[in-house]
Amino acid sequence: MADENDWKEQLPEELRADPSLQNFDSIDKLAKSYVEMKSFQGNSIRIPGEDAGEEDRQKFIDKLLQHAPNLMLKPESLDNPEESREFWRTLGAPEKPEEYEFPELSDQPEGFEVPRETVDRLRQYAHEIGMTKGQFKKFVEKMTMDEAKRFTESVSQLQEKWNGLIKEWGLATDERLKKAADVATKLGAPDQLIESMKNKTLDPDLVKFMYSVAEAVGKPEGVNSTDTPTGPTGLTPAEAQAKIDEIYANKDHPFHRGDAAALKRMLELVAAANPQASTDVNDLRAKVIEFGS
Repeated sequence: MADENDWKEQLPEELRADPSLQNFDSIDKLAKSYVEMKSFQGNSIRIPGEDAGEEDRQKFIDKLLQHAPNLMLKPESLDNPEESREFWRTLGAPEKPEEYEFPELSDQPEGFEVPRETVDRLRQYAHEIGMTKGQFKKFVEKMTMDEAKRFTESVSQLQEKWNGLIKEWGLATDERLKKAADVATKLGAPDQLIESMKNKTLDPDLVKFMYSVAEAVGKPEGVNSTDTPTGPTGLTPAEAQAKIDEIYANKDHPFHRGDAAALKRMLELVAAANPQASTDVNDLRAKVIEFGS
């Protein structure tokens, strides 16, 4: 039987002892290995050396992208509008600003809304800097959550201030609001401001200021507004209580003689001083007795 390595005897001596041939026990296997190597070389991509020209470098890039289409090139400079636009587009930036999705919060507070012009402006800015759709959505979600939180806090603070004003003004609240709105109208205030005043969504400090203006411009000099024919219903709790104290301190007042008109006035004053209490006549009479004891 012929030795399987006889084929190596036909090679020059310097090749016969080459280590790379020791793994081949037949010329068939050597031939097969050679064919596979040539096929691999045909599919391989040679990286241009440092002496290669621009043309060879571009051919290398084209061939690389042909075999790996998911690869993307890093632009020479992101300051170049054309190069950076293509780069961001590859990452997921849309072709048009309108393609950005503007998400809404799942628990969006009542009355809270991002203005349409703000939405359009944010989309335009995002498109100019090359934001991806995913980046824009995340950014807007976080921004909207922060704005919604500030909105909720401001509404809560405003309500707290209004509660304080209503407590201060008591039964006089509606009358004083009307006076403040009337003077604001006369001064040419915007309709939106006047509506906000009536709806109790305007800052109470501004409402109080407008009421003070109404009192200053609408009351003749030397006339006390609480003595006008409108009666004590326009008094704040503090003002009504002050009048109650005056009546009890003045022993010559008709109330102490059981005068019906004076008693009626006292009942009105008690109601104004205690706007949160029951308005039942018997309850009010009990309050009058309590004040007098």
